[in-house]
Amino acid sequence: MAVWRSEVRSRPGESTGATVTATDSDGDAITLTKVCGPGDLAITGEGMDAEGTSWKSGTWSWTVPEYYAHGPRWEMVTLRAADPFSGVLANLVVWIERPIHVYASPVTVRREGTTWASIHVDDGDPSPIPMDFPPFTL
Repeated sequence: MAVWRSEVRSRPGESTGATVTATDSDGDAITLTKVCGPGDLAITGEGMDAEGTSWKSGTWSWTVPEYYAHGPRWEMVTLRAADPFSGVLANLVVWIERPIHVYASPVTVRREGTTWASIHVDDGDPSPIPMDFPPFTL
């Protein structure tokens, strides 16, 4: 079985998808299913080529809910292709890109005065974001 892409990226509110294709060189009938994870799998075609290899294809699709704007950063989708004798699994990782949020408090500075301020940037990743600001005079 082959998944057209092993990773996809999307944002909350956007749709994403991947093409899934399974083949069986013995010509056995193939079932193609989503085992777990978000989204839906629609079978788009099946048949047999001139060499007697059977195939089945489908499209996995999902619209990322707005919840993911502050929720998990990724989801795993597991797909299964099987003939009457065995099966194989394939995983698809869905990376959820979240918007960057910048938080800052208002600051008042008198002429030729000094003060300090803090700015917090959240991109949903626990790694720090380095930020340097040169001093300036009003």
